[in-house]
Amino acid sequence: MSATYFIDVGSTIIKGVRLNSGTDLVNTFLQRKPGRSISEQAMSVLSKLGCTDPERDDDIRICSSANGGLSVGLLSLSRKGSGAVALRILASAGANVRFHYVWREAGEVASAPHVDVLVLAGGIDAFSSRTAHDGIMALRLEPFKYDRLVYAGHAASVDVARRRWPGIEIVSNPLSASLIPADRSLGAYTRQTYLDDIESKKDLQPLRHISRTPIEPTPSVVSKAFARLQSRIPSPAIMLDIGGATTDLHFTKEILDDSNMTAGEIATFPAIARHVFTAYGVYDSKASTIDALLHDPLAVDLLAALYGVEHRIRHQQLVEGQAPERLLFCASMFLALRACLEGKDAAPRVNIGAMASLMITGGAAKCLDAEDVAATLRVATGWTPRASVVRDTDYRWWILGMMEDGKVTKRIWSAFDA
Repeated sequence: MSATYFIDVGSTIIKGVRLNSGTDLVNTFLQRKPGRSISEQAMSVLSKLGCTDPERDDDIRICSSANGGLSVGLLSLSRKGSGAVALRILASAGANVRFHYVWREAGEVASAPHVDVLVLAGGIDAFSSRTAHDGIMALRLEPFKYDRLVYAGHAASVDVARRRWPGIEIVSNPLSASLIPADRSLGAYTRQTYLDDIESKKDLQPLRHISRTPIEPTPSVVSKAFARLQSRIPSPAIMLDIGGATTDLHFTKEILDDSNMTAGEIATFPAIARHVFTAYGVYDSKASTIDALLHDPLAVDLLAALYGVEHRIRHQQLVEGQAPERLLFCASMFLALRACLEGKDAAPRVNIGAMASLMITGGAAKCLDAEDVAATLRVATGWTPRASVVRDTDYRWWILGMMEDGKVTKRIWSAFDA
């Protein structure tokens, strides 16, 4: 029987799914082990799925978010204009934006994390380039560490940027005459850089020749899956993909809170958007998740909702830097929802009261039950939302983002709906 094999190389887990010619789906998971190559462990997953000869099997598809994905820093002329547009484009292309400063703040930054790409964005081509020109001349990049420097600002200031930073890469300004993105070159550049970054990973290179498709970034794959799932899930909906290193929010533009955002701000979002919380996760981001939860004024309420009379014991464990996996998944969800309600951490303001479905995927979908999710949602919002909770309990939604349109048939959907 012919089969298609899907592999996702994550930061902590390698997932595999086998799809037979009918509707049979088989999963397997492998915790990544230090000291063993990624490719060797991926081959082990394929073997568990029944793929005995990967060299000859022509329908293996691989995606990866290994090593945290593509890290990007953003410096923009303004935060709500060029910065907001660039931020949405970068996030929707699958990049993990580590920081965002406006140009005038750059010189005051003491230090910033190293990023794969540092993007400079500013100006609208239809207007004067004077502000962009002056901003570039005053911009100091000494506090920033990066592998690539990219300019995606006012077209008339390209030569100014080249003179200041020889070797800078240039992409088209997404803003030509308004705050609505008119050019997606920045997104295309980011996606291609992400693909190049994946292919350059030493441990992933042995997998390239066995994958029928290019090894895609997992965030982009999950975003495509979320778009497909809109036809099956009550909407508007948001999806939280909670894993070891990050918590990714996927949402449609219609769920944005227009009472707290201007029409111009909403226009900067694509139809299907993503925001990544790089500090919330259960393994690589465990310490930052615990720290953020301890500093949230509703932390005790969340602990009481999850643990009842034992919440004081759990709080003391948090203070000591300890937390069970269940609590870390709930905390990541809780902090992401709180950020969306209050507009913190550059998160989009989401109208959670209008949400019809809260979709949960990633490790959280297997670890948490529906009541865990509902309790976390109640504490985060302060009320009992009407949204239904939909969990990817078999951890399979992601493969929908790697399938061709014609292959997602009613028979395939029946396997997901079961």
